[in-house]
Amino acid sequence: MTDHGMVIPQVPFAAWQTLHDAAARFMALKPWTDMYDTDYLGITDPQTGQLHVGMVMGNLGQFHAFAMYREREGIEFCRTVQNLDDEWAARPDNALRQNVIMGEFTTKKELDETDLAVLAGIVWKGPKRGAQSHVRCRNSRPNLFPWYLDAEEVRILTLGFDLMTDYCEYRRGGNLVLEADEKHLPSVRMDGSAPKYYLREWPVQAPLPDEPDGSAAFMERATRLKKQISKSHGSWELGNWPICMPTHSATRPYFPEMVLAADEVSHCILATKLANPFSDQPGNVLATVLLDGIEKSGCKPEEVQVFPSRHNATLKSLCALLGFPLVERDELPTFEEAYRDFDEHIQHVKPC
Repeated sequence: MTDHGMVIPQVPFAAWQTLHDAAARFMALKPWTDMYDTDYLGITDPQTGQLHVGMVMGNLGQFHAFAMYREREGIEFCRTVQNLDDEWAARPDNALRQNVIMGEFTTKKELDETDLAVLAGIVWKGPKRGAQSHVRCRNSRPNLFPWYLDAEEVRILTLGFDLMTDYCEYRRGGNLVLEADEKHLPSVRMDGSAPKYYLREWPVQAPLPDEPDGSAAFMERATRLKKQISKSHGSWELGNWPICMPTHSATRPYFPEMVLAADEVSHCILATKLANPFSDQPGNVLATVLLDGIEKSGCKPEEVQVFPSRHNATLKSLCALLGFPLVERDELPTFEEAYRDFDEHIQHVKPC
């Protein structure tokens, strides 16, 4: 099955039936009435050994959902939300970098053709009508538009619905409530041993290897620019963020990334590029924008400031060749100002 030429995963109706049965049981319990989106539950997949973080959403009543945050990006997102304020979590660019499988409760009217085809092949045991009477299931990966679940994701979300429902019943039974903090994650034991729920430490994730230095083509261009341009001026900031407007691809929609170089003093945007997460290697795009900025402005920066990233290997090589330092910083004020201005503007753009 396809959607605008994009592939939709095929999942047996039996698996969808099991998922919807688990979702109906979860919905009937209404766990959002006494659980918050920081009441995490660590769930280790018994088949793969992979840790997922379950979360109930909807305590404020705006919408109701259950999410399973997965893999490195999902766990890091939960930990960061745990340690930072709500304003950071609400930023669109952070939301678009999540790795999560979600079941959201919505009206039947809001289900699309693919959702309705699933519903026609199963027996839905939840309410037949109402504001949040049906479940819509999607996955999100960094910079990719929410998409339909494959069979493995259906299995994982079913596991999450079942275990989070059990956990809510346990909490309502007057048992000690375990709370997540900077060091600990409430988790469920999957081997049947007691106590069933316990506090485990957040996993220590090994640093990702640096992106390979893809500088061969860039070094040639940088060498040419070094001979042509000798003037230096000021400090530049270089960064990127995903744009909250999906673009179609051959497999699934994605959010292009805006990459820009800006002068720290004048706040002028020196160069920009839209990046495709399917085809553009992050480090190469950053290098391209840096060299574009030098070529267009006719001068080199005295330094380049970037966010810490494993994608900086090519930039480090270029900066060393061109004779200015690459400085990694946690805050880039000019870049943040450009992001806010762009985000405010894009909210007023009407889709074509």
